[in-house]
Amino acid sequence: NMATKNNGDNSGIFIILVIIALIILGIECIDIHKENSKKNIKYENSEYSVGDTITFGNYPQDSDGSEEPIEWVILKTKEGSKALIISKYILEERKYHETKGNITWENCDTRKWLNTEFYNEAFDEEEQKKIENTIVRIEDNYRTETEGGNDTRDKIFLLNIDQANNLLDTIDRETEGTEYVKKTYGAEGKQGWWLCSPGCLSDKVAVVRSYGGTDSDGAESSKYYGGIRPALWINSES
Repeated sequence: NMATKNNGDNSGIFIILVIIALIILGIECIDIHKENSKKNIKYENSEYSVGDTITFGNYPQDSDGSEEPIEWVILKTKEGSKALIISKYILEERKYHETKGNITWENCDTRKWLNTEFYNEAFDEEEQKKIENTIVRIEDNYRTETEGGNDTRDKIFLLNIDQANNLLDTIDRETEGTEYVKKTYGAEGKQGWWLCSPGCLSDKVAVVRSYGGTDSDGAESSKYYGGIRPALWINSES
């Protein structure tokens, strides 16, 4: 009886040790997965397809401000290895321009911020080589003929109203902020976001509203805190 009891105790101890080993192994696997996903070169696919989602660059997205890979939606492709992409979620909320008055995309604070601070924070040196210089077409407001200003050449930009209408369905234009945006700006649920086209007046800029519709009348550039969904052309073979 004593021998039987000892065997039973030993079996129980063995099972407990196996369970502990499996738990430790599982934790290590999770940590390895996190490490690999962080180092993963996410954009190496040489063939892009419209509608696919890729990850490229990193930016604060968690509620505590920690960085995560940025998700992008492919809107358009060219030569297989090139794609026009837009962030899946709103990455920041900001005024289009700080100073009240007439403004165009060429001279706005948001354009400068996207191509300096955001560009340098979100992309490392290798990733920056993949981003094409793009001519950003700025048309006058089609209804009021408010001047849009000069076309520009940028690495990072916002969609114009024609691109927002033609490359995204209403449901795809609907989006919300990251957890970081929600906590930092109190922006819960679906949010509107800036375009680069002029609004109905020279101090207004076209926007996408929270319900997904585009608004050519726009919002006042120095008052409205709109969402920022950066766009860019990526070339996986650069």
